[in-house]
Amino acid sequence: MLKYCPIEYRLKEILNESTFALPSFQRGLVWKDTKIKNFIETLIKGEPFGTILVYRQNRKTYLIDGLQRITAIRAFYEKPEKYLKPEIFERKHIVELMKAIKQADKKSDKRSIYLEKRLDEKNIRKNLIKFISNNGFETQKNTNDLINYLSCSLSKTDKEDINNRIKIIIDDLKEKTNINDLLVYGIEYKGSESRLPDVFYNINTGGTNLSKHDVLASLWSDNTFPIKDSSIIKKVLERYTALSDKYDMKKTITREQLLKDGVTLFDYCYAIGKLLYDEDEHKYYTFLGKSKKNETEPAGFSIISLILGMKENEARKINEKLENVPASFLVKLKDLIIDGFDHIYEGLEDWIVSERLTQKVLSKKQKNILNKDYEEELNYNCVESKYMIYHMFMSYIKMNYDIDIKNRIIKKKIGNDIKKWNDGFKKNLHLHYFYDYMTDFWNKNRQVTDLSNLINNESERNKYAFEISDNEWNVFFKDFIKDQLSDASRSFQPKTKLFLDYLIKFKIKNNPNLRRKYFVNNDRIHNKKFYIDIEHIVPKDRITNKFSSLTNNIESIIPIYSVGNACYLTAKFNRGKKADTIYEYNNKNSINPVEKEFIEFITYPAQNELNFINWKLDIFKEKYNSFLENRLKKLKKEFMDNIQ
Repeated sequence: MLKYCPIEYRLKEILNESTFALPSFQRGLVWKDTKIKNFIETLIKGEPFGTILVYRQNRKTYLIDGLQRITAIRAFYEKPEKYLKPEIFERKHIVELMKAIKQADKKSDKRSIYLEKRLDEKNIRKNLIKFISNNGFETQKNTNDLINYLSCSLSKTDKEDINNRIKIIIDDLKEKTNINDLLVYGIEYKGSESRLPDVFYNINTGGTNLSKHDVLASLWSDNTFPIKDSSIIKKVLERYTALSDKYDMKKTITREQLLKDGVTLFDYCYAIGKLLYDEDEHKYYTFLGKSKKNETEPAGFSIISLILGMKENEARKINEKLENVPASFLVKLKDLIIDGFDHIYEGLEDWIVSERLTQKVLSKKQKNILNKDYEEELNYNCVESKYMIYHMFMSYIKMNYDIDIKNRIIKKKIGNDIKKWNDGFKKNLHLHYFYDYMTDFWNKNRQVTDLSNLINNESERNKYAFEISDNEWNVFFKDFIKDQLSDASRSFQPKTKLFLDYLIKFKIKNNPNLRRKYFVNNDRIHNKKFYIDIEHIVPKDRITNKFSSLTNNIESIIPIYSVGNACYLTAKFNRGKKADTIYEYNNKNSINPVEKEFIEFITYPAQNELNFINWKLDIFKEKYNSFLENRLKKLKKEFMDNIQ
């Protein structure tokens, strides 16, 4: 007996957002514009484009398969010009347009020198698409844009003629893109509802590939848990609401339904990942490296896999490990995860601020060491590996919790040894972050297996609670100074910014008055909070002017962007001094000079250390390298003095 029957929908029904509802395992949008354009080309030609799969239940029609096609049809109907391909124009119309333009140009007193090169069929098609995409089907605008592109000087009569020819092209286009009579054929599934996820999965394995997490959405849809936790329920609801709103589908999941029917394991893992980025519920853990392209946040799946003793990429096995666990266990597991990341955040918050944080989040949630309302955090790129954070997390969890998956027990450890370990974890975590980041520990071809091995290595896992040895620091600085003396970068690198960041934050923690004095007071000149810039000590322009006659690639000769030639300045002073040193700036601005205390605060060199910058080229290079080496040694001592 067949478990399906044919069905058809007209355009009016396709455009109606109430026609379809989304099942719980439906994925997000995965088609790119190129894929949509190819689909639309098939649509315009009147050729078959496959069927959709639906399932009816409780007066709702669930769209099991075909979301991408339905979404593409709606997008094309709303703005057809966005999805056109150059091949859509009739060749005879393009050829006639080209002839008319060429003849009009011959009659003109101001003939275009670019016309011959630009007047070919491919360019005309390409630019017609561009103009129509920008302006829609407005003939006059397209004519003017096309004429400007060709640099033609045409008479009024010739413009009217060309305008009429473009109108013919656009009228033909309107006719071709008219899909008012469109029919979409489908199949209505009549079988068991429990089989729907498998039907969906089997259909899609041959088309646009599902991500590994989208696959889990379908495979785990029948594994539900009666979770009442408000934070998890909220994240699950947000997911379904976002999907329904984005694709104009009926809202199929309500809070009442979730409380009654339960939360799927997929939704639980998804919610955990989203909670870690929630600016309302918890702190914003952007250091996990959220992917903007991935609608299914993977962090929750990875973290739960690690807690269950699996590899970070073995999320598919979570279902086996957590089969039939009580909902209370999953809530405790969520609390454990939040507790672990809260402690990581507590150890790093005064040191690591991702520039991905928005102004709203920064001022509302981020506890900034300089100023809670500070508008621009010390600006380095936090491109740290998520494996580093996962390793820190598992270090804390394994020390602080006993997790018995078999007997469904989670118990937090207590005792003086645990407290002592946690105190060390909080104290030393930021230095391990700095050390691992600066030495590229997590970027040296680390694989999933490496992460698992490092988690299972007790001494490596527990390192965060203990100080980094002097010998390790000495080895690091030896390599660091060597690299900085030969740095051929063409801009200040994240490591440079991170290093300077730590030096300034050490000083502010030791003397909070410096924060209040230099980063809270209003800048009356610019009427805004103080900003801070990274700037060259020996001004870049002074260096490039000396070496410009030798090569354009000055960085290959001299390390302009070394840490030794970098410091932080408030934007007011930085913009005011231009190509001067601070001392030269002070000589010109005796009324509003840079204070001596601030010069010491940013570890700016003494005036006599910069006397060489106006010397001749051959002496300058030698003195500059000597200056860098001496300053790097000074910065090393300052850093080491602060961590003792």
